[in-house]
Amino acid sequence: MPTASGGILARVLALCLLWAACRVSAAEFPPDRPLDRLVHRAFGQKDGLPNNSVNAVLQTRDGFLWLGTHEGLVRFDGVSFTTFDRRNTPEIRHNWVQCLLERRDGTLVFGTSGGGLGTLKDGVFRHFGKEDGLGSLQVWFLVEDREGVLWAGTLGGGLHREEHGRFRAITTKDGLPGDRVTWISEDPEGGLYVGILGGGVAHRARDGSITVIGTAQGLSSDAVFGIGLEPATSDLYVGTFGHGIDILRGGRVAGHLTTANGLPSNDVQSVYFDHKGRLLVGTMGGGFARRRVDGTFEV
Repeated sequence: MPTASGGILARVLALCLLWAACRVSAAEFPPDRPLDRLVHRAFGQKDGLPNNSVNAVLQTRDGFLWLGTHEGLVRFDGVSFTTFDRRNTPEIRHNWVQCLLERRDGTLVFGTSGGGLGTLKDGVFRHFGKEDGLGSLQVWFLVEDREGVLWAGTLGGGLHREEHGRFRAITTKDGLPGDRVTWISEDPEGGLYVGILGGGVAHRARDGSITVIGTAQGLSSDAVFGIGLEPATSDLYVGTFGHGIDILRGGRVAGHLTTANGLPSNDVQSVYFDHKGRLLVGTMGGGFARRRVDGTFEV
């Protein structure tokens, strides 16, 4: 994984801007409002953050903003930061918090890079590790599907499905093209698109069958970090490291988006479509980009 300080800063800024763009309402943030019209404020260690490297940002329905940092799980109430880490929370086994999710019942779920998975519900923390079925303690991505099932992607242990408080692993033995899962997106039929570092994209249908889209099928790179489904067309936008975004239509590559099309970097880390159907892209080293109606990008 790239670790250059400039790249980390760009990713932090991209995550914060991406959160802001996704949270504001249509009335507050009309489609033609330029990104440079947004008000920006920077928060760091001087303001109470335990670390300036932020991996994940989530606002829960109770209004709190949660941050996954290299030095713990952080809650922000708009004024002050509260840090939960190994020193004050035994259930947190590793301070590097990589991903965050709020489940339908209000449970906060967080994945760590080396300490497995944790949950927080009604003020009570709980830890899940290899003894609970996780094949790897590096939890990279979390999704709750339309049926309320929790899925966890791990680096080295494959894809995991939560079943009655335990996790069942789906790995290369089951047809995945690799076990380093970096992204999970649900398709309109309830299946999953799984981004894999070194394996491209795997589609797991609801019946459990798996099909693979990799370089052999025309993908620009097997290093996949982000997947977004365009609502209007159902095209799949696959963010790769080093080759920009591939657009898949009907399982085939139908187009590409790179720096030649206005992306600030071809090292794509995250791909989303907001509630207006606008493409939002977080990059490593190039910042955050949003596609305009005319197809150009603002950065």
